[in-house]
Amino acid sequence: MASMAVFCATALEVSPGSLGWSLAGERDITELVISWSIDARDIAFMADSLPSLRRLDMSDVAVEAFTAVGRPLFANEVDYPANVIPPMAFANCGIAEVVLPQGVTAIGEGAFAGCTALSAFRKG
Repeated sequence: MASMAVFCATALEVSPGSLGWSLAGERDITELVISWSIDARDIAFMADSLPSLRRLDMSDVAVEAFTAVGRPLFANEVDYPANVIPPMAFANCGIAEVVLPQGVTAIGEGAFAGCTALSAFRKG
């Protein structure tokens, strides 16, 4: 039987836009607990670059506003307000459990559409 590497990043403190840099080269992360501040760039990194991610805890995160320059990150949007999970952010991902930040006030349309493994979803 083949063995599978499991990587958990816990208590990772990040500033907006730095998650990709903080996890450079790590693609086999199955569990991620982050704190401090993120923005739409970090959400895009999690959705696009962490295919093994199954548990995501953002309970101690503040989602900051971000304006994309050049190209939209999600659903042809370029302005991402604070405290909002962008539309289509995690669409079709393999995440099974998500803990959202306390401060989240809205979840964009289709943010978790097609996430067939998602069985636990709550605010932190």
